[in-house]
Amino acid sequence: MPKIIFILLFIQLLQNSSLAQDQHTIDSLQNEIKKLDAIKKHSTLTPKDSTKANLFYQISKLYWDSSPDKALTCAEQCLTLSEKIGYKKGVLNGYTSKGVVTEIKGNYKEALEFYQKSLKIAQEINYKTGIANACCNIGNIYNYQCNTAEAITQYFAALKIYEEIKDEKNIATQYNNIGGLYIRLKNYEEALKNLNLSLQKREKLGRSSDISESYINIGNVYNLKGNIIDALKNYYEALSISEKINDKQSIAIVYGNIAKINEQEHDYPLAIKNLLNSLKIKEEISDKLGMANSNVAIGSVYDGMNDYKNAISYETKGLLLAKELGAYDLMKEAYKNLAVISANHKDYKSAYENHVLFKKTNDTLFNFENANKITQLKMQADYDKKDAVAKEEQKKKDEVTKTQIEQQAFQRNAFVAGFALMMVLAGVSYRNFRRKRKDNLIITKQKETVEQQKETVEKQKQLVEQKNKEITQSIEYALRIQSAILPSGRFVKQHLKNSFILYKPKDIVAGDFYWMETVQLADETMKLNTDEGQLQAANQIILFAACDCTGHGVPGAMVSVLCHNALNRAVREFGLTQPAAILDKTAEIIIDNFSKSEEDIKDGMDISLCSLTLLPSVKGSNQPATYALQWAGANNPLLLLQNGELKETKADKQPIGMNENSKPFTNHTFTVHAGETIYLFTDGFSDQFGGETGEKKLTKKRFKDLILSIRDKTMHEQGIALDTFITGYRKDVEQIDDILVMGVRL
Repeated sequence: MPKIIFILLFIQLLQNSSLAQDQHTIDSLQNEIKKLDAIKKHSTLTPKDSTKANLFYQISKLYWDSSPDKALTCAEQCLTLSEKIGYKKGVLNGYTSKGVVTEIKGNYKEALEFYQKSLKIAQEINYKTGIANACCNIGNIYNYQCNTAEAITQYFAALKIYEEIKDEKNIATQYNNIGGLYIRLKNYEEALKNLNLSLQKREKLGRSSDISESYINIGNVYNLKGNIIDALKNYYEALSISEKINDKQSIAIVYGNIAKINEQEHDYPLAIKNLLNSLKIKEEISDKLGMANSNVAIGSVYDGMNDYKNAISYETKGLLLAKELGAYDLMKEAYKNLAVISANHKDYKSAYENHVLFKKTNDTLFNFENANKITQLKMQADYDKKDAVAKEEQKKKDEVTKTQIEQQAFQRNAFVAGFALMMVLAGVSYRNFRRKRKDNLIITKQKETVEQQKETVEKQKQLVEQKNKEITQSIEYALRIQSAILPSGRFVKQHLKNSFILYKPKDIVAGDFYWMETVQLADETMKLNTDEGQLQAANQIILFAACDCTGHGVPGAMVSVLCHNALNRAVREFGLTQPAAILDKTAEIIIDNFSKSEEDIKDGMDISLCSLTLLPSVKGSNQPATYALQWAGANNPLLLLQNGELKETKADKQPIGMNENSKPFTNHTFTVHAGETIYLFTDGFSDQFGGETGEKKLTKKRFKDLILSIRDKTMHEQGIALDTFITGYRKDVEQIDDILVMGVRL
């Protein structure tokens, strides 16, 4: 026991020593300012005021974590003095410090304005470090506000400059920031890749606070992946480092993250203890966003403990802070928790009101993010168009250069041959010797010219390769954006347990996509079906579809984002659940969007859309579960496997989009039972060419025969079988279209 006490006292001594060291540095800098003032007052020497401005900035930085108000005062002094003497770097530092302090205080709008001012000045004086720092800070603010597209743009801009100037510390920071954005996009493999790169660089640099941050973020990824052991391992590693250096913000974050795991394991008292410790520290350092997160989390845990009063109180506090900060994702979570808490305690009026606000906030956040994705895809399409023109011009220049080089090579060879013949005929006279020397000089100059031309061609080749690399990277980023709108595998398996999705884009991004949405019914008399495990509840409608938009690649992906948004609006905004009505409304939205353009746009979508609802079973009955299936299609049919027979229902022969002879879509209704199977698909699988000659089209009939041949396999095995078949059938033939097949066994 005495040994443990000694260790704790030793750690506390180190912490106090670190704080004392910062204060000692501040005192030293303030004494330097007093000396400068004294020299200016009593001496003929005139010290530079820029030195004094820099001292104010250094003091402000030291106060950032311990005393934000003092930091703001020093930043103002730096800014005022720098503006007075026209010292632009000092003005930049003043705005930067004010941005950091207002960010710490949670005023993101004002912080963004300060950072944008610092970026403008850094660009004016071509100060690369200042430009990169400002981009990073602006990216942080957009990240807090859930503006993922703008955040990742700013982070990559900062990373590019840091790599140019070889700033290893900030390169590591950007990898960490980019990893955090991949967490939001649920791309956990890319997140771990970037976060581990950041950790490796930070461990080499030996900065404890940064190392702690990396361990926290890596722990978050493992927690999201369900790997609790590795998550806790990383959290406790971060906590150990943070406590040694008294990094309060990191300590608070770790306590909060460990509390989430406590809640998952239903250890509510320990979760509350850790969350209250986290909240206390965040209040000490005025971390408003952290306080909002903690209050929302505490409310959720108290709900699990059936403590209605505390649950509502903490959730409300968290919601108010989230509104103040404009943190829409946190507002959405708070409204959702308040709705659940109120419903659990039979306050149905409050539950309904909060559910409405949750949906409204969710739609706002969705539309905001979707607008960013569409903008990114449009920018990519414009870039591809310009780059194609540039590549064609470069190709013509390369051909001209190649012809010139060949002509010069021919002339050179002819000259050499003639020169050799002349030497044989003329002998070794002095005149021929002089001529030879002269001719040799000409040849040397020609060789130099050819070498220069070869070097030019090589540089042009490298430029083309670099452009191709940049284009591929841009399209790969467009893929990450498109992947973010698709339903996650976890979401699909949660609602359609026995299912598979075979999705093979022709290019990196696709015009085909699959869509899924769930809608809760108002009938509370329907009960949970625990035998089948297929649907969550009988009062739930599951909507799912296979969609084929015009084209493929980047143009097809742009149309798919628009059509995906139209489907979501038809269900979420207009409250539609009947497939035919959803298709009618989706067509109306898409036509309305295209009609605003001056161009005659004929793009649209083919679709096969299902609505599935579990019907209540008769009490005491041993009959298999029964479902109500509604379906509507635009050009794409429905296949239904019942009693070993594959039945096809034809779709309406019209697309979703501009159509001169459009009419309302037909709604088909079926009663289906457990064990029966639904298949939705686009035309990419059956239209593929291959076989022995590579010229034989698969056809829809062979596709249906293939479905029948694998009907006894599990749905997972069916997906693998279809993928294996089409790969073997295609062999070396290029894939001609996007491929999408969905199978659902009830």
